[in-house]
Amino acid sequence: MNKVLRKRLLRDLRANFGRYLALFLLFVMGLYLVVSIVGSSEMIIQGTEHQKAKNMVEDGQFSVFLPLSDDDLSGLTMDGTTIEPMFSLDLKTDEHATLRLFANRNKIDLIQL
Repeated sequence: MNKVLRKRLLRDLRANFGRYLALFLLFVMGLYLVVSIVGSSEMIIQGTEHQKAKNMVEDGQFSVFLPLSDDDLSGLTMDGTTIEPMFSLDLKTDEHATLRLFANRNKIDLIQL
């Protein structure tokens, strides 16, 4: 009985060799795709973290109605936080469009060309 099944299995493999080869190649290509995506995502994460540290990307933003006093600024920067004022100007370009211009910053959100 075992010998009959073994012969049948070999006969089935020979008869459907193309189908099994295509299935194996599909499996290998899928595995390659998954490994490539995982590897590239790790490189993208590392590159993003590097650029974030290099350009001093801001972690938060707040606005006030009146300028902060020196005591308020020293209290906020006591734990190592960097605070830099952000000045902007809004220009009407169209009926429905507004152009907002920002001043270049020196410590946070540095420009990289």
